[in-house]
Amino acid sequence: MHIRKRHMPLEGSMDAFTCDICGLMTVSKNDLKQHMKFHKKLFCEYCSFVTDCLSRLRRLLLVHTKERPFQCGLCQYRYLVFQIKWW
Repeated sequence: MHIRKRHMPLEGSMDAFTCDICGLMTVSKNDLKQHMKFHKKLFCEYCSFVTDCLSRLRRLLLVHTKERPFQCGLCQYRYLVFQIKWW
């Protein structure tokens, strides 16, 4: 009963949320939002990397362009990922 109520909306139900791209029906708006991530694909222009996360793609582009946007506050050393290390 739980599966039918929570995970399988009835067709034409007012509680159903439908994907405009593939027609998948979900019970909750959050389920539909999570599903929409599968339709959003981002491609790297330098290699064959594919993701649905913009921050991962941006980080990879920094690797390809060899850009190091973060700098140590004590010296001229620059690095790719923000990090604070005290040792």
